[in-house]
Amino acid sequence: MLYFSVFVLPVKWYKSTGVGTNSPSEVMFFETARSKVECSVMCNTIPGCQSYLFDIKLTRCTLLSMSNQQGPISASNDILHYKRCSVSHCPYGYDILSESCACVKYIPDSYRTWIDSRQDCIREGADLAVLNSDTLYTEFLDYMDNALVLKVRVAVNGVLVGSIPYWNNGQEVNSKRFCTNCPDLLNQTSVCLYMTDLTETWCGSTINRLDDALCDDALILRICMKRL
Repeated sequence: MLYFSVFVLPVKWYKSTGVGTNSPSEVMFFETARSKVECSVMCNTIPGCQSYLFDIKLTRCTLLSMSNQQGPISASNDILHYKRCSVSHCPYGYDILSESCACVKYIPDSYRTWIDSRQDCIREGADLAVLNSDTLYTEFLDYMDNALVLKVRVAVNGVLVGSIPYWNNGQEVNSKRFCTNCPDLLNQTSVCLYMTDLTETWCGSTINRLDDALCDDALILRICMKRL
């Protein structure tokens, strides 16, 4: 008869050493994650979670939560503080994307070029949307498709530089977020990004709907965004 012993790894707790983070008793455990975005989503969906650490080599997410901690704590400078949205309302005229702590405002019946759309948003202290996280991207689509039921595309805050798309904050756009065979205006100047609407079936996806087009190619609508 064969006997197998089960080896159980001890739980290793992490505590962020950053200023303003949680007390030593507020800790949690490891979870498997494929990316930092997925790790942050885990933290967002677990009640009480306020910080997380993603290890890309081990594809492992360490979550810091309000819990009864037992055992020693290892300090870590790499734990990122995840701030839940502490503001429950937005400025007048704006709607809140609660998971992303962002306020959005749809401007109907006001068609502009991409450049003019962005300038109009900036004038009221906002900007076009930078959708640089899965959570924000998903919430923005839900706002377009379900809250507004838009049947027109809108400008988003990104540009195509050569063959690489970038958000306005300098972060590269996930190429999987584009429509089929896009981006296609490679190595051209003044190419901006847009979110197509569900009626544009040529896009080939109801989720991955970014398109590239010339910044002054057409008049489009806009959704301004403010981050809380």
